[in-house]
Amino acid sequence: MKKNVLVVLLLILSLGFVLAENHTEESSVETGDGFDDEIYEGYEDAELQESAGLKHGDAFYFIDKFFDRFGDELTVKEERIAEIKELIEEGDIEGAKEVLKDYMELAQELEREIDPDRREDALRSAAAIRNAMKDIRDQLPPGERGRFVSDIISQEHSIALAAEIASKIRDLCIQLAELDPLEYSRMCRTNEDAPKWHRDLDKDLSEEQEKIAREFVEIMKECFETSGQDCRCDDIPFPEFANACSEAAPLAVACDIDGDERACDKLDEIDMPDLPEWLEDVWEELEEGMMEAQFDMHMPRECVESGVTSPRECGIIMIQTHAPEECKEALLAADVQNERDGREICEKIMMELHAPDCAREGITSPRECGEFMESFRGGEFRDDSGFRHRIDFDCRAIEDSLERLDCFDKASSQAEGFGGFADDYVGNCLTGRDMENRKNECMSYGDHSGANPIYGDSGEGYECIVDIQCVDYSQGGLNFDDIKEREIMCATNCEAKGGRWDFSYGDCQCIIDNYEDYGKEEYIPEYQDYPDKYDEEYLQEYQDYPTEEYIDQPPPEYDDGTGGSEETNDGGATTDSESESSSEPEPEPSSDGITGNVFLDYMYR
Repeated sequence: MKKNVLVVLLLILSLGFVLAENHTEESSVETGDGFDDEIYEGYEDAELQESAGLKHGDAFYFIDKFFDRFGDELTVKEERIAEIKELIEEGDIEGAKEVLKDYMELAQELEREIDPDRREDALRSAAAIRNAMKDIRDQLPPGERGRFVSDIISQEHSIALAAEIASKIRDLCIQLAELDPLEYSRMCRTNEDAPKWHRDLDKDLSEEQEKIAREFVEIMKECFETSGQDCRCDDIPFPEFANACSEAAPLAVACDIDGDERACDKLDEIDMPDLPEWLEDVWEELEEGMMEAQFDMHMPRECVESGVTSPRECGIIMIQTHAPEECKEALLAADVQNERDGREICEKIMMELHAPDCAREGITSPRECGEFMESFRGGEFRDDSGFRHRIDFDCRAIEDSLERLDCFDKASSQAEGFGGFADDYVGNCLTGRDMENRKNECMSYGDHSGANPIYGDSGEGYECIVDIQCVDYSQGGLNFDDIKEREIMCATNCEAKGGRWDFSYGDCQCIIDNYEDYGKEEYIPEYQDYPDKYDEEYLQEYQDYPTEEYIDQPPPEYDDGTGGSEETNDGGATTDSESESSSEPEPEPSSDGITGNVFLDYMYR
């Protein structure tokens, strides 16, 4: 009796285990194997649109398979599923397994190559196949349900996700191609292993960016040839390119028409936008013509004094005069013909000497080195211009499909935000209308006004434009609040020295009557490069008052960083003799930095 009871108990436990297993499998399948079904919204009732046609085992089946090679992949995929469904309904499980192999091979290739233009078709097809597999689940032996149901549903979900990701990549790349070639290069450039649709898109977008780069150079040449009077900066779609043009235009007018040497020097120091490697050959091809146009308008003072007349000869003079000491010998020995080659040589040398961590990583660009070093601090590198459109995400390195899709979704939203969100957007970022209104407000300041984007937290895991700051390109790209404050600081210091002041192009110049002009280095040694070092109390004391009120007042007791005061013993302004004796000849250029338009703004100062 006890033995019979034990047998019954074992049978009940076994039956419970089988039921639990079947329930688990059924729950898993019915819920889509745990997949997120949101992407199938609108296709919940989708059905197969293709029939089986010839099936495995038919005499002419091999002919049907041959012509499938030239058919639409989504159509052929559904035909294979229809075949599997009919074979299972007929009880031919072994025949269905053979067709399943063909389906998996086709589906995996489709997952790699799915065109974003077929996104809707791919989602509908995936939803229809999911429904078909659920319909035949109960007709399969329990041991075959995972192979035919779960595996096929999983593969279809991968295709659906791949279509979504491809669509996001396409949208992001189109946005970046219109915004920033550097970011486009980082996020969207392809190789031979990329899907065909992506290679074709990259080819088209790259050709368009090359066209824009060529147009930029032609616009800049025209700008220099007309002495800044005909500069079609608004016709340049890339923001950083347009900003460089807007900054050059007023300086070219002041340099060539007004004869202002300081404007000429400022023009020589303007940085042209950085370009990705794949565009550098185009830039090198075009750069010489643009430089010749600039030199025809204005040759750097050092070259004029040396009596040279060609850009190449001027380049040698600029190397001898301004290149870092560490680079001069190598640059002259290499007989560099353009700025790009000179930068590569000098940057490599400076990296090895001053940034060994970057050199060990094979990094030769100061910008990339800045990004590399900033990564250790968990921050984000952005150059001083404030116009770096940096995407915060590196989506291509993410293996998980759902995480990669989320990453591209955020990256696409961030790229969209650089141009302003839709007017019904609610969040921290500026809408398109907000940005347009702020830009128009900036333009009201004058012909040389510009709009500098201010970046901040979107509240959604990335940065976006949260404000627009108005700047004046004729004053070195300073914003108007800074111009006012710095003009007051300049006026106060210069008048305290008994001279007049000039704040053109963002540089403070003290002018002592009957003597040569004294630059900002003479009186305000840290003013231009380190404005934050000025005493806040001092700034607040003077910024709200008209400059004229301070002309007759004694100079303020303010440490300008020189370690002493230039006041006379009686507290008055310096005398002419004192000013003359205190003036020092301009120091010889050192390896601290370089100026001019041949080699610009190295990081090592």
